[in-house]
Amino acid sequence: MRIPIGFKPSLTNCTFNSTVKDEEIRMDRTNANEFRAHLKEWMDSARKEPIKITRKSGESFVLMNAEEFESLQVELANLRGLAQGLSDSLHGKMKESSPSSTTKVLERAKAKVLGGKKSKKAVE
Repeated sequence: MRIPIGFKPSLTNCTFNSTVKDEEIRMDRTNANEFRAHLKEWMDSARKEPIKITRKSGESFVLMNAEEFESLQVELANLRGLAQGLSDSLHGKMKESSPSSTTKVLERAKAKVLGGKKSKKAVE
């Protein structure tokens, strides 16, 4: 795993200050009325890339493939764990691990990420 560009640990907290340089974030955009009128087409399109849906009020939502969303949630949890581990290391909060303590930590992390729920796929 690579450390993000611009990662700057500090003694008070650990933060990621990264910018997207090499990859452009691709996302179709539509308004709520257009989305409602062409729901099936937008859902088909969301299989390939996220769709940003904006209401007249300016409030926005994103429609995306559920598997991609779950993958992003796992990746985010991994990055949070990495940041926490780096912060703990900087602040001397590390403990020596054992096989049983590692197993317990992994089980807790898995339960936290999955929330004890299995994903349900929509029936087409």
